[in-house]
Amino acid sequence: MVHLLLEGADPAALKSGFPSVEILIERYRAEGARPAEAQERVAQVVALVLGWQLFEPFLAAAADLDLSTWP
Repeated sequence: MVHLLLEGADPAALKSGFPSVEILIERYRAEGARPAEAQERVAQVVALVLGWQLFEPFLAAAADLDLSTWP
């Protein structure tokens, strides 16, 4: 995904839908969040997760984390 985005691919054209994101948005909305608020919250959570997956080695080194002790 990252490579395709860096190459300029349109994320909307990569797949017909984003079911995991859509489910999370609906869950936030079910808890009373406004549609725009739910979308923003989900985007932030997904960004955090994807950022960690992509930058884990850098983040571990920068924060002097010993990941060998993590579960």
